[in-house]
Amino acid sequence: MNKLIFSLFVVILLTSILFVMNFKKPISNLSQDDIPKTVVKPYKPDLNYPDLVIEGIEKALKENKQPLIIFGANWCPDCIILHQIILIPQMAKFINENFELIYVDVGDYRDGSEPKNKQILLNYGIAELEGVPTIVVLSKDLKVLNKDSSTQWRNARERQPSEFYFYLNNFLS
Repeated sequence: MNKLIFSLFVVILLTSILFVMNFKKPISNLSQDDIPKTVVKPYKPDLNYPDLVIEGIEKALKENKQPLIIFGANWCPDCIILHQIILIPQMAKFINENFELIYVDVGDYRDGSEPKNKQILLNYGIAELEGVPTIVVLSKDLKVLNKDSSTQWRNARERQPSEFYFYLNNFLS
C-alpha cells in the first residue's frame, strides 16, 4: 500500500512539474502552437498616428527602451499573425522590457493608392511600402537599425514565433 501511495505521489509530482514547465517555455522555443487563437486587430483607423508615434518615442526614451514601430493593417493576415505572436506571454514580456511598441495603420493601399501615414514611413526612410507588416526598430538615439530587413516579416504566417525574438534580439542596444 505504501509503495502504491508513493508511486502515485511521484506521478502527481512529475505531472505537476511538467505542467508548470509548459507555462514557462523558453522564448527561444516558441512555435506556431503557442500563438493565441483569439484574433485581435491592433490597427485603429481613426487614431492620430503622427502624434501617437511621437508620444511612443518620447515614452520609450523616458523609460530607456527602444521604439519598435510596426506598420500594417487589419486586412493583412501576416500583420494579424505578427500581432498574435507579440501577444504570447513570453514574447510580450520580452518586448515590454526592451521596446515601446507602436502600431501604425497604413490602410488599404492594394488598389495602388498611397498608404495612410505615408509621411511617417518617409520619416524612417521608407519611400515605397513593399508590403506589410513593415517593422522599424530604432536605437535609443533614434537611428533605424533594421533598414535592410524591415520587410522581412511579410511572411509571418510561415514563421515561428521564436524567430521574431531572435530578430528583435539582434537589434537590442
